[in-house]
Amino acid sequence: MSEAIKAKLPEQKRIEKLTTINRNWFLEFGEWLKTRTSRRGKPYSPETISQMRNVVLNRLSNFGKTNANEIPIESFESFFNQERRLTTRNNKVNHIIAFYTFLSEEKKVDLPFEVTELNRHIRKKEELTNDLEGAAKALTIEEIILIRNHLINDPRRLFVFEMVYQYGLNLGELSQCVEQNYDFNTGIFKIKRNRKLEEFHVNARISNLINENRFILKPIAKTGSQDRFKTLGVILQEKGLMNKTVRWKDIEKTRERNFFRCPGCEKLYENTPDNWALIQHEIDEHKTKWIVCRSTCAVTGV
Repeated sequence: MSEAIKAKLPEQKRIEKLTTINRNWFLEFGEWLKTRTSRRGKPYSPETISQMRNVVLNRLSNFGKTNANEIPIESFESFFNQERRLTTRNNKVNHIIAFYTFLSEEKKVDLPFEVTELNRHIRKKEELTNDLEGAAKALTIEEIILIRNHLINDPRRLFVFEMVYQYGLNLGELSQCVEQNYDFNTGIFKIKRNRKLEEFHVNARISNLINENRFILKPIAKTGSQDRFKTLGVILQEKGLMNKTVRWKDIEKTRERNFFRCPGCEKLYENTPDNWALIQHEIDEHKTKWIVCRSTCAVTGV
């Protein structure tokens, strides 16, 4: 199999999972774009067409068996709110407008809304919502449980969430979490963090997730991990289970609240009982009990 075919394979698989109607519309949309011009009167470049197709494919993929002409306009807000950069957000809106213009004008499809209604999602800099640019908001315990429960059948996104939440990894570090850097026997990753090679032992939750779904350690681009992360809250929003997006800084804020530093080894652990133990030193005449991490410092549990 050639490298070119391999590069296209993921997109082909996603296209195959679309409904027959969506698949046909999507493929025809790509051909239609080649005959159109931008607002500047110039033909769309292959790169622009690729970007437009990718946005539309992402949108259609989110709705499974629902055809494009059955997607309610109310659901677009959370999709557009994934983007924190104004230009990226507005480009995404324009790409979706182009697709629905194609359906309305070229395919004569009856839509549940006017295409012009999508224009209200175009944002000016001063109009960006607090949800995009506001202060970090820590996830509640209930929201963490909700994410874990509803991603149980989506191991790739669950893995990204757990690695960011449990270990504070950034995109570059996430992209290093692949088979060649992981020891399945010990549960230890070896990756570069802050320009140094670092080892860290994943907890039982993540270890089990990896062992049951080894494919999640297949190499992926930074943008792939970013897309999986950005859609965490969106998926739950569209199911009516969460009313906000999940941002990187929200997870960082959550870690600040939910993780304690062990006084012994100075490593961070989540504030759940399975991570901590009480110890008592023999030389302590007052028999003081200290809280330390169970994995490293709990030499004598009490």
